[in-house]
Amino acid sequence: MRVMEIGVQYLGKKLRIPDTHEKEWQAILNSVNGALRRMSNPATPLTSRQKAKRDSYAKAAAHLENVKNAWRNNVMHPKASYTSEEAEEVLQAVKTYMQHLATIL
Repeated sequence: MRVMEIGVQYLGKKLRIPDTHEKEWQAILNSVNGALRRMSNPATPLTSRQKAKRDSYAKAAAHLENVKNAWRNNVMHPKASYTSEEAEEVLQAVKTYMQHLATIL
């Protein structure tokens, strides 16, 4: 989850969200989603390159939301832990997210 945290902060920085290193995941994710909405409703039509960029950021946000809801919140807030199988799932989800992030950032 610490690896994801760095990725979350960097995604926020790429979308010009201020102070990502001081914000919680949900606050960053809310700002990311706001930035994506603004990217989807520009004053002038998007170029195909801009659409691809927006879509890549949206995919990263979707990965983030899923990991946050499925694995992070469950262990961070009530202080639960993962089984070995769940830990493998988390590792794969984090890997997928970070690999996608590396291709777009």
